[in-house]
Amino acid sequence: AFESYPGLLLATAWRTPPEPTLPGDGEEPTFPDGHLVPPPGGTHLQFFQLPPDAAMAAALEENPGLVDEFMAELRVKIPDLAEAISEENPALHATASIDYVIVLSGAVVLALDDGVTVELNPGDVVVQNGTPHAWYNPGDEPARLVAVLVGTPPRSGS
Repeated sequence: AFESYPGLLLATAWRTPPEPTLPGDGEEPTFPDGHLVPPPGGTHLQFFQLPPDAAMAAALEENPGLVDEFMAELRVKIPDLAEAISEENPALHATASIDYVIVLSGAVVLALDDGVTVELNPGDVVVQNGTPHAWYNPGDEPARLVAVLVGTPPRSGS
């Protein structure tokens, strides 16, 4: 949970290292490691909840500095996600990962950096290949999603 972004939740349910073994190596796979993106070849199973956009708009009206507060909190809690966020559009981010995302409840809009938008509903699946994207929740209820992130080497030049 984020104090500066009410209703935004991000939880790591499981992590695997780049070269998993059975039985596991003894490292706690459910303990958050402070990274959204796994190392190349590793995986993270993430659950996330997006509050309605209207709730964030109302919070921004009350506190115009909220985006800066959120970015400061994000830099502490999940620094690699903070680094992946576009300075021009704080909702837009790209990570060194292939993400398999499934909408569990609610509706979301996936927006790409080229202006393309796609509405996704429960049961819809999208695969992100490191593309810059943003998530929006135009509905009245929180949207819940699950994603498996597979770490990849960073793009050359990044």
